[in-house]
Amino acid sequence: MQRLGRYHITGELGRGAMGVVLRAQDPTIGREVALKTLRIGDVTDPGQHARQRDRLFREARSAGALSHANIVTIYDIAEERGIAYIAMECVSGRTLDRILEAPDGVSSEALFSILRQTARALDYAHSKGIVHRDVKPANIMVTESGMVKITDFGIAKAAAIDQLTQSGVIIGTPNYMSPEQVQGKRVAGAADQYSLAVIAYEMLTGERPFVADQLPTMVYKIVCEEPPAPQQINPTLGPAIDAALRRGLAKQATDRFGTCSEFVDALEAACQKTPGWKTLPRGGSLGMATVAEGAEAPPVPPNAATASIADVPRPRIELPPPPRLAARHQEPPPSRWGRRLFASLVLLGGALAAGHYFEDIERWVWDFAAPVVETEPAPAPVPEVPPAKPVAETATPEPVAAPVVVRPDPAPPEPAPEPLVVEVPLRTEPPGAKLTLDGAPTSCVTPCVIETTAGEHLFAFALDGYKQTTRVVHIDADAPTVPVVPLQQASGLVMVQSTPAGAKILVDGRPASTPTPARLTLTPGRHTIRVEIGGRGASREVEVREGGVAYVTLAVQ
Repeated sequence: MQRLGRYHITGELGRGAMGVVLRAQDPTIGREVALKTLRIGDVTDPGQHARQRDRLFREARSAGALSHANIVTIYDIAEERGIAYIAMECVSGRTLDRILEAPDGVSSEALFSILRQTARALDYAHSKGIVHRDVKPANIMVTESGMVKITDFGIAKAAAIDQLTQSGVIIGTPNYMSPEQVQGKRVAGAADQYSLAVIAYEMLTGERPFVADQLPTMVYKIVCEEPPAPQQINPTLGPAIDAALRRGLAKQATDRFGTCSEFVDALEAACQKTPGWKTLPRGGSLGMATVAEGAEAPPVPPNAATASIADVPRPRIELPPPPRLAARHQEPPPSRWGRRLFASLVLLGGALAAGHYFEDIERWVWDFAAPVVETEPAPAPVPEVPPAKPVAETATPEPVAAPVVVRPDPAPPEPAPEPLVVEVPLRTEPPGAKLTLDGAPTSCVTPCVIETTAGEHLFAFALDGYKQTTRVVHIDADAPTVPVVPLQQASGLVMVQSTPAGAKILVDGRPASTPTPARLTLTPGRHTIRVEIGGRGASREVEVREGGVAYVTLAVQ
């Protein structure tokens, strides 16, 4: 394809789930543009084709009215041979997604520059009544000068219905979508703020707040679960940062900040209250150093010679080559003793792994790590004197034996005290849960009393129809009690939509509390979903799985 409409195609800029982005030239005014193509000709239903085309053109025209320095300008929209395309400003730079993939991630200064510019652009669009609906790193361009440009305004809503639910499944990955959006509810500017908070969480921790292998599990987490505390992933972050992120990621839109800029201001203020905070690149939490790079090894206490290898600190230092064995009994200078000890232990580990010089290095390390026992020096050898000519019978002298040094026997270890066994009463609400103690099944069914030792134990409770619940409890010998353990009923989500919307919902013949579109929390198993409106109705059976998400879309004829 060398030409699309009046535009001359000069190359390809990228590909996405919704189409191809082409570099093109507008011959009318000689301007370089980016053409985002959207295939609507693949839709076989003529009515759906017309609706999708009208929706796309209407939303793109609305977005084309936006004029903001941080929003990619839309110049034109047209359709040719079943391909709809939008001509927009061609931006030179990298997407935030590409920047986050870099080994260094985003600096602290760049983080707030990107967030502030993005927030200002989103707040401007919201003031015009336009919601982006697809704010994610791939839709945020950053130029070489650091200017942010948000792309795809107007496109997300145009494809929202077909992208979200088509034959009862989600099309695309909702990593950055708000809870209300994945449920098919009406969205406002707070949905974009949620997406921006997900991006901020990822820029700070190197991880998204919700990760799952299966799409239904991802949706369930977004709707029902709380994200991990950011300081659990990046220890340099603190509770103030956690609080700002959690409000931006609130499940209810009304619980979030008033605007995107308010969220960024609160997050920046929280970071200023947290000394030493820093960002992590994607996957950076896996390589978090426990000792500052280049730090000196801490001094080794006198009894460190008997410590195990796991007890020795591991700073990054240059290791000297192993000394010759002939000099292994020399005492190293006291000021470098700890460093020599650490280097010796590390070399021992390397020798074990490589299979070279095992015996030599083992003996060399032992001289540093084993306790030293003082012994009397052996007497110097007595020179032999040639015997004199015998005058009379002379007794042969007895050979002088070397002194024997006897190492003292180590004192026998003191026997460990017998563990104290206590009786622990256990209760759950509701009762009847089976107990697994420290990974081993028991015959205990709550309420019950079990015998175990004082100390920390892992209790797991299982009851049909309820989620397995685990507790790590420290059992006190003086007061061996465990609070009542509440069990949560097992459930899954069912997203119900109808055409037209606003239909009454019945689940297994019982009316639900809200009309369509709605999110229902149901027990695992098969259920019959029925929708009714205007004296007509439609129904369908659905299988609900624990922690899963099912989609029901019914057309009332």
